[in-house]
Amino acid sequence: MGGDPFYFGYTSDDFHAHNISRNKNWPLSMITTSTHDTKRSEDVRMRINVLSEIPDEWENNIRQWAEKNKNLKILVNNVYEPKPNTEYFIYQTLIGVWPDNPVSTESMGSFIERIWQYILKSIREAKIYTNWIKPETNYEKAIKMFMNAILTEGESNGFLESFKAFQNKISFLGKLNTLSATVIKIGSPGVVDIYQGNETWNYCLVDPDNRGLVDFKLRKSLFNKLNKNSDPNVFTGDNIENLKFYYTMQGLLFRRRNKDLFIGGEYIPVEVKGPGENNIIAFIRRHGDDIALIVALRLFANLITEKDFKMKSSIWKNTELILSKEISNISNLQNIFNNNVIPVESKNENLIIKTSDLFINTCVCILTNITKKNL
Repeated sequence: MGGDPFYFGYTSDDFHAHNISRNKNWPLSMITTSTHDTKRSEDVRMRINVLSEIPDEWENNIRQWAEKNKNLKILVNNVYEPKPNTEYFIYQTLIGVWPDNPVSTESMGSFIERIWQYILKSIREAKIYTNWIKPETNYEKAIKMFMNAILTEGESNGFLESFKAFQNKISFLGKLNTLSATVIKIGSPGVVDIYQGNETWNYCLVDPDNRGLVDFKLRKSLFNKLNKNSDPNVFTGDNIENLKFYYTMQGLLFRRRNKDLFIGGEYIPVEVKGPGENNIIAFIRRHGDDIALIVALRLFANLITEKDFKMKSSIWKNTELILSKEISNISNLQNIFNNNVIPVESKNENLIIKTSDLFINTCVCILTNITKKNL
């Protein structure tokens, strides 16, 4: 929680510098992306982050939705509510928290109430038009009526159809963001913390929404199912619903079996060269001769085709990972997630990996030279 609105994003160099410092000074500090006090869970934030990649498209949708819904606003003290900032906040929240599965008419009421409790807490704690000590009930009632109206199915509701189509796109790209963030977190310096419930897709908001019961039976079932499946083709983008759990499970098992790599092991940034260099984060963890190369994609909006959500392969044609000159005597590495063997080639006195060999139906990988018994 918390942040600095005046610091607008990190570069990949900033990211590596931070991790190098963390590995040197705080190698045992906790690294987490959701907690009991997170205002928006990691998966919600990863969806919302997509919007920064497509600002023009997002702005166009916001303007269209505002126009469609303007007659649903309520006059309070000679002002139509909600005002633009609050209306924007509602749309942004819905983008982040909309369920993966269709919302039935029966469950829509409880969904709206859940979102309303979050919006209510936000507008009261903002203390601009209402607050906890002296609630402005007419204002709050107007906001709630607006929310109910825009989320009520009907022929006259042009907003929902437009919203669902756009949100479906954002949801998929958000999942890819989460998969990358999950693997980066597992490979980075620090002690990894997975807040209970976030092993799978979890679209929750501020407490008490983020403190619900966790379905451990489901997670046990997923563990047994995925741990026994030896078909690497199962773990691709076509089976994205299980991937977060699978990457979390395999990544943590690998960390546990190779503690010295991640607690006290070196952190070495990996240079990326080529058309796709801005879309890749890569680094090596090393202890002695053992290495783990973590590679994750980012900024997915320009990597995925609109029609079928498949990766644009052309961007990887001449994009390469250039390994540090400190890394030597390696001819191939194995992906811990699907057991694929990736060749390491020599080029201009450097060892390189062609990214076209990496990103086939996947957006992340952990490559290692460690023998099978410790994978």
